[in-house]
Amino acid sequence: MTQEASIIIEYKNKRPLELLDLTNSLSALGNQFKRFVSDENGIDSETRLFVHEVRTGSTITELIALGQKAADLYDAYEKVKDFAGSFYAVLQSILHLTPEAKELDRPTIKNAASFVAPLAIDGDGARINMIDNRGGTIINHYTVTPMEASAISHNANHLLNSQFPDEIRFENEPMALFQMRNAPSGKSGDFGIIDRFTPKEKKLTFAGDAVKDAILHHDGNPFEQIFWVDGVVKTVGGKPVSYHITNLVDAQPRDE
Repeated sequence: MTQEASIIIEYKNKRPLELLDLTNSLSALGNQFKRFVSDENGIDSETRLFVHEVRTGSTITELIALGQKAADLYDAYEKVKDFAGSFYAVLQSILHLTPEAKELDRPTIKNAASFVAPLAIDGDGARINMIDNRGGTIINHYTVTPMEASAISHNANHLLNSQFPDEIRFENEPMALFQMRNAPSGKSGDFGIIDRFTPKEKKLTFAGDAVKDAILHHDGNPFEQIFWVDGVVKTVGGKPVSYHITNLVDAQPRDE
């Protein structure tokens, strides 16, 4: 039977996927869907996600929404069709630490972190695909990479455990690494230059090992690359003191 609407979740894992990680991830998705429909009036607020099919492949699960009415289940098409995009927007908000991320409630942040957890510890080439399927036609295809999953997990933990201060957030800014041999005496760690904020080198921190490795262990000489990054400027007295890099968007060789 072709479903009117479903969400297909593909875990394209490189490492073996532990059963508890898989069930926790899908449970988080189910919990978030329950919250998504909880503010609805009437019988539709009882709509839940159900497993329609588990397919061969990496790990592929097709989920459908069903509601309960007079003890009979019915297809809740209108509910599932909007959920995938809504949840992906939550993931993106946490990834980029947008102002909206600070407005998310704790259960939503926890669900987002749990959903991406299996991917946060996986390697290059792995991904989670969330596919908005309408009667066999793919309407939207949302993808989360290991680097993004690691950053989402890190940022979610930060949001859950502290008040995120007012800082300067940026997206898709060019950054060059600063070579350690040129660093002033007494400085250690990783440094980068983002001209938009200051031509001087500033200390770098990263949202997770996946982001750090993608930049510092980039193909070729990373000091000869320009990295387009998302992140946060840490300031003291209104002046930049460090950059917290949350995501690598792209990289290209420096002009000769």
